[in-house]
Amino acid sequence: MIPLLIGLLTLLAGAARGEPLPIACDDGASVVLLYVDSSPEFETQRELGECGPSAVGDWNRVGFVDETSAATVSAVGLVRSEDGFTLEVSNELELDVDDFASISVAATGEARFRAPEADQDVQAEVILEIARSGELEEQELSLAVLGPGVDLFEDLDDEDDGELRFEVELEPDEEYRAILIAAAELSDTATGTHTLRARIETVPVPEPAAALLLAAGALTLGGARRFYKAGTVLST
Repeated sequence: MIPLLIGLLTLLAGAARGEPLPIACDDGASVVLLYVDSSPEFETQRELGECGPSAVGDWNRVGFVDETSAATVSAVGLVRSEDGFTLEVSNELELDVDDFASISVAATGEARFRAPEADQDVQAEVILEIARSGELEEQELSLAVLGPGVDLFEDLDDEDDGELRFEVELEPDEEYRAILIAAAELSDTATGTHTLRARIETVPVPEPAAALLLAAGALTLGGARRFYKAGTVLST
């Protein structure tokens, strides 16, 4: 009886899972590239883009490749969502310097999402992943979530690679913005990448029936323990 009850309680606990909230792009995917060097072909390039037409795929991708007597450079800034639930912002820089050169990339992604309809505030988590490689100078990595009752800002420069979670409380059926920034600079021979990924998931609240069953299960287990102890005492 007790193993069966434990199995049922475990099943109920596992059945309540958070759900990711869909995101959309609304003029919120920009990439700025800036390159200068000391060659006679000295040039400055700055490119700015906006969202693509689809919520899935590349929202904005800007690339730059050049070779002068001062340096060879390539750079990419990217904002995208592969599944319509995860916002990804990344940059990739490569610089081979013979004289003076500097390249910087700033990629900014803004995802809009709506809290579910509910009778009370919705508990949610922002699940963030940080991934770095190579050696990039002057990095700027940050996260913001803004909207009714939410004013979250996180400076991620000193955070280790891996997953971070931030709790937020959303007002039902209200619109919010999640903003990721991945910026970096190179002025010496090196390569490197920064990638930020974020999604918002609701935190499940047990249904009343499940909560009652869990309470009943706890009482049953407690009664079984007392019965077992009483039986042990009598037998001795």
